[in-house]
Amino acid sequence: ADARRIYPLAAAAAPVTGYYSEKYGKSGIEAAADRFLTGFDNPWRDLGPVAELLGRKRGDDVRLTIDSRLQQAAYQALAGHRGAVVLIDVNGGGILAMASRPTFDPATVDQQWTSLTAGDDGSLLNRASQGLYPPGSVAKIITLTTALAAGLATPASRYEDTGQVTIGRDYVLQNDDREALGTVSLEKAFALSSNTVFASLGLALGDSGLAAGYHRFGFDREIPFPLANERPHLPDFPHLTDGELAQVAIGQGSLLVTPLRMAMAIQAVANRGTMLEPQMIVGRSYDGDGGSGRQPAAAWLDVCPPQVAGTVAEMMRAVVEYGTARFLAGYGVNIAGKTGTAQNPHGQPHSWFVGFAPYDRPQVAVAVVVENAGYGAEYAGPVAGRLLKMALEVGK
Repeated sequence: ADARRIYPLAAAAAPVTGYYSEKYGKSGIEAAADRFLTGFDNPWRDLGPVAELLGRKRGDDVRLTIDSRLQQAAYQALAGHRGAVVLIDVNGGGILAMASRPTFDPATVDQQWTSLTAGDDGSLLNRASQGLYPPGSVAKIITLTTALAAGLATPASRYEDTGQVTIGRDYVLQNDDREALGTVSLEKAFALSSNTVFASLGLALGDSGLAAGYHRFGFDREIPFPLANERPHLPDFPHLTDGELAQVAIGQGSLLVTPLRMAMAIQAVANRGTMLEPQMIVGRSYDGDGGSGRQPAAAWLDVCPPQVAGTVAEMMRAVVEYGTARFLAGYGVNIAGKTGTAQNPHGQPHSWFVGFAPYDRPQVAVAVVVENAGYGAEYAGPVAGRLLKMALEVGK
């Protein structure tokens, strides 16, 4: 057969399209939709010569939720860095962009295979769905939601933040630069990302309380999704010391998540507590028109009551209004979000930002992680801001 494959977005969309190789197999959508793309799923296939007469020489068209402009922009935003970006349609669950760097050109996989597999930079890995990272302070969203839902904290709760807290006999947990915030509301503690307040919330929840929160957000379940994805690595909650539990409550310790799962968590908060199944394949057809439009959004999990989601969203808005993401206030879009700086044993911290926009009528959720780029505010935040702004313009 003269099956030729052309990848118009080349490396920019490689984490989504994947590759197709006679020799090395398939990945991405090439693997997930293989029987449609090759025409092996067509009803005339078994009719032999009759099929020839009916003229079916090609596979089906498969349509994705990905927006090519956003995909290209997300890929370019990561230039010169390792990391990943996920953009999700808040109300439909469709993945609008999923970028990962370093990556590869699907058209030259056969020729490049040796160098792609020899290096340790993981070019064939889709960091957005397979990359496991400590979430750092973006995990405070899970701790906050869980504490509010359990009634252990309310927006009126106040805390004394001395800049550090001693847990057990000798474990001391500190805020960034040991900054003491003094008497703060829960919202201010979240907006300024207080480690001590969120460590104390984690201890108040206890291991079973925090574990239940991660369960409600689906972190311990397989997701219905066509691309290869890693399940987050959750700590062994029942056996954590108090110090370890405090670490997990602020997104450190043995907790590892994927950017896809963090984007889904934000989609759920923005969608009043309902997490949707992440969509990527929206239609296929025999006749080249790409099939039907968007599938109706399928609810997957109820992560929290709507009023709790509303409170969390409000606090995420405060992060941008006067907290660690103040720099996003000037982006011309009403963004709510959370920065994260995740310590990692192998060098500079990873830079995180998760959020959604517009705050008053959420449409797009985002998760950005940039490896070894330092503070979330410095690198991941501006990338997220630019992409959210663009997504809202594209969506008009």
